Amino acid sequence: MHRIAGVAVAPLLILQVLSGIFISFDWLMGIHSRTGEVIKETFPPLLKLWDVILVDMHYGPGTGGAFYHIVLGIASLWVVASGFVIFLKIRARQREL
Repeated sequence: MHRIAGVAVAPLLILQVLSGIFISFDWLMGIHSRTGEVIKETFPPLLKLWDVILVDMHYGPGTGGAFYHIVLGIASLWVVASGFVIFLKIRARQREL
């Protein structure tokens, strides 16, 4: 179960991390006045489109985005907890030898 959850969660976490990194860089460069805000009007249309895609990908569209974040958070916690249990079991077996 741990592997299946990990394989399912990994691409979603990668999308969240990458979009979050780019949104944070935008904020640090002054493109946004606050993190998560859609880009200001003075930038080129292609950059604005890319930014809207990243913001939508990261924060999710409305109620669906909230449910997505809840499921992703719970699944991430499951992968971490089950991985820790697996680690403890392996370590216990190694001590028995």
